[in-house]
Amino acid sequence: MKTTKYKLYALQALPTILVIWLYAVAMMGFNYIILKQLNINFSSAYLSIILSSIGVALGIVFYFLTNLKSNTKFIISIISTIVLVMVVLIGYIFGGILALQYLGVIGFFFLMSTIALISVYAILKNQKMVFFSSALGLMFFYFILILLSKAKPDTFIPFYTDEQVELLLLFFILFIFYIELGSISIYFKNVIKKMTPNQEIDELMIKRFNKVFNRYVFFISIFLITSYLITLMLLLNANFIEINEIMGINLSSAYGVILLVSFTFLGAILFWILIPREKTTNNSFNEPKITNINEE
Repeated sequence: MKTTKYKLYALQALPTILVIWLYAVAMMGFNYIILKQLNINFSSAYLSIILSSIGVALGIVFYFLTNLKSNTKFIISIISTIVLVMVVLIGYIFGGILALQYLGVIGFFFLMSTIALISVYAILKNQKMVFFSSALGLMFFYFILILLSKAKPDTFIPFYTDEQVELLLLFFILFIFYIELGSISIYFKNVIKKMTPNQEIDELMIKRFNKVFNRYVFFISIFLITSYLITLMLLLNANFIEINEIMGINLSSAYGVILLVSFTFLGAILFWILIPREKTTNNSFNEPKITNINEE
């Protein structure tokens, strides 16, 4: 049973690590604009990684705080509020309005790490819909920069040039990998809870679960790596295989990658909606359905 739990921890750690890089890339353009407007000479890439890492760390901290007793959580919230108020007052006394402005900028940067915080917290608390919402927020940060670039041409958009097609493709592949691993880790954790409702553990069921778990991790890794390599090969050889454009968009460009990814998402959604599914009944996990012998 300990081995199964360690595997689950490792599975939860993978999307947690992925979100650090993915969200850093998604908000890198925003940080570039903010740093430029504030005339702060600091790398937007480093700042994005720092903020994303802070969000992940805060998500883990909040998860452990929710598991504490109510009295302990109340005391921690009171102390945190007092400390925050004291920092603002001390900053205003010694630095005036300028200090408050700097504190406001620091607070804004902390707010930028919220999506990473919510994502990690949702994975640890088994909240699938919250996790999907954080994933949508991550992609919103990335694609809104495209609209900003139309109004402000000097806006920095990471991985959005023809010279960075490989990195752009890697970003979307890892994003799909992140959604899959995050959602399946929530599912597996719920399954483990149902298999161990009390002190009596079904060892045979645990062994079967481990086999399914190992096969899933192996095949999903092979599938995503193969998808990345094949798609990259098609993009780099678009002229050779005579698939130059679709809807007037060059497939070997950054716009072409986004078009292909959009088609993939739409196809996956349609496949999920249209695929025939068996009608299931709501039974308990280990208890078979009890029927009347005279029932037709």
